[in-house]
Amino acid sequence: EQAEIADMKKQLSKAQGLEKESLQQQLNRLIQRRKQRERTERAQAEKSGRRKAMQKRVEEGAGAFYLSKGDARRLEIAKEYDKLKSQGKNAVQEHVAKRLKKAAQKDHLYVPTTRRGAN
Repeated sequence: EQAEIADMKKQLSKAQGLEKESLQQQLNRLIQRRKQRERTERAQAEKSGRRKAMQKRVEEGAGAFYLSKGDARRLEIAKEYDKLKSQGKNAVQEHVAKRLKKAAQKDHLYVPTTRRGAN
């Protein structure tokens, strides 16, 4: 898949007009698909690691402990922010700003159309 992306980038540099737009969309699709697969693989690995650790605790005599979906999500978010912190100073602020902007856009959809222009 990496070779396919590299090939697509070469084609994109030579293309013009509508063909270039089409190639750019295909390239973005490939990149997004790869990122999604990596995310799911990482999540699967973490989940299996937690299962193995729980199984080991049960074998040692401790009671079974099942992590709730909410707690798993909180752990995932904490890891994401740790990763952002390691990327640089402003990475966390940029990420938070992007999330706030997305939430504001979503909230804006629920405001009645008669009040949207009044602001």
